[in-house]
Amino acid sequence: MRERNSESTAMHAFARSIWAARYSKANIFAMMLSYTSYFDASGKKEQKDHKETVVAGIVAPVGSWERFECDWKLALIKYGVPYFHMKEFIASQGAFKDPKWKSEGYRAQFLSVLVEIVSGVTLMTVARVLPHSLFDELNGRYKIEPRFNPYVICGLDCAHRVMKHIRKLYSDDAPIEYIFDQGDSGAGKLSTEMQRVGMPIPIFRYSKPVKNKPEIVPTIQLQAVDFIAWELRRVSATQDLPEFRQYRKSIMALNQMQQKTWKTYVDLNNFIKLMEIEPR
Repeated sequence: MRERNSESTAMHAFARSIWAARYSKANIFAMMLSYTSYFDASGKKEQKDHKETVVAGIVAPVGSWERFECDWKLALIKYGVPYFHMKEFIASQGAFKDPKWKSEGYRAQFLSVLVEIVSGVTLMTVARVLPHSLFDELNGRYKIEPRFNPYVICGLDCAHRVMKHIRKLYSDDAPIEYIFDQGDSGAGKLSTEMQRVGMPIPIFRYSKPVKNKPEIVPTIQLQAVDFIAWELRRVSATQDLPEFRQYRKSIMALNQMQQKTWKTYVDLNNFIKLMEIEPR
């Protein structure tokens, strides 16, 4: 009970920082009624140069995402880009083809602004890394495929940890939405497995504009988790290569968040047992 009370005090302080003069008990109650979480993956097992899959996620009360969207859009306007996408950012292509994005200092400054926005709004960040070599080893002994792929395993784990965190610290029964980036292989399987363990069906949306589909409105929170997932996979893959030092600094800033659970699978035995996966 004491832990829940301390978290409630923290929630009130968090709400004051968002609403300022508009803060009220009615607003804090509405804020705690429901939560929305967002997830994205980096690394595909089909690509031989990708050694692991990472799924990252962020969660916050529904009411706080208004502030996030405002701050994120203002940052994009300030730096003259319509959206953020890590693959384009790294390659200085697409929205980031302007010569100004060749400056490492300018790029690092931009990332630090995005990190500050994410840190200031989210209640928690989660991530799960699954090395493909581990998946292949155990898939040879157990019937993991076709029911699961690395994306489904990591996505299910992250969503479940978000649910446990909210249920333990904030609310026993508040609705939680689980929104994943559209396009990752295994979306249907993830939906099936989340229903199997009693969780809501995930929602799939686009993180950036889609060519020839002006009716699609990007979900900008997915741009933030694209950043986190890409960074974690790249840090894992490159170890201490100097060309990624600037990006490691930005992810280390996120690493300072109090509510953070970033984990790497070292074995899948518990998962195999819990999911009742049969041996081959």
